[in-house]
Amino acid sequence: MTESKTGTRSVRSSIEIDATPEQVWEMISTGEGLSRWFPVEAKVTPGEGGEIWFSWGKTVMEGTSKIVTWEPPRRMVSEWGGMHDEFQITSRGGNTTLSIVSNGFGEGADWDEMYDSVTTGWMFELGGLKHALEHHSGVERDVVRCLRRCEPDRDALAARLLNNGLAPGTDLRSANADDSISIMLDGMGEVEAQVRVANQPKDMSIVTPSLNDAYWRIQIEAPCSGSDKPALDVTLWASTYGLSDAAQTDLRAAMNATLDRLLGKQATVVDVG
Repeated sequence: MTESKTGTRSVRSSIEIDATPEQVWEMISTGEGLSRWFPVEAKVTPGEGGEIWFSWGKTVMEGTSKIVTWEPPRRMVSEWGGMHDEFQITSRGGNTTLSIVSNGFGEGADWDEMYDSVTTGWMFELGGLKHALEHHSGVERDVVRCLRRCEPDRDALAARLLNNGLAPGTDLRSANADDSISIMLDGMGEVEAQVRVANQPKDMSIVTPSLNDAYWRIQIEAPCSGSDKPALDVTLWASTYGLSDAAQTDLRAAMNATLDRLLGKQATVVDVG
């Protein structure tokens, strides 16, 4: 945790990517680039004073941030709701490092939850950016996801989802990055995977080679919007590249069937579009 001069907290994240600074800049500064790893949809009005519109679906989250600094291909700062995200791109030895500093976090329990969500969120998102550039360069992303809204009992949900549920015979709560695992998708059978980010019981990310190296997030988190009472959302999310429409339809059906089996009728289906 880092304290800024104004007394607010900052989240600092970085990742090294086998790509040029110009390629990384395109991924953070254009709607086409952003939608390959971050929001489902994005539009950018470039330049200082411009805007970035982003959407994960109206029932999940969408909004607009203002561009306050624009220095291609090295630095961009955007502001949203009093918060600032600073993107810095540096290169060394043929590789490029993208660093992000998110600042403006206050004190207290509500801020703590947001601080933790942003910290772990950037771990997943930056992993997705690296995966897209290094394994699917120039390929558009299609997101396949399913969401269930549940009672706010994280331990119980993690036990259903991760302990002998999504991966029969395996307690995914103890899985580590780089572990090889198998998940069971109803209607598709066993799918081999490798763990990339292990942040259980809140979330984890995996890659599934047999689905064209799709990049997944398995998440249990408080709703961003749309809930008038305490709840937790369970999301299966797969960033897919080069899968046919039919394969995406089959994957979505398998995700839904799997969540229905693991969570039962007590979970409410949330339409994510």
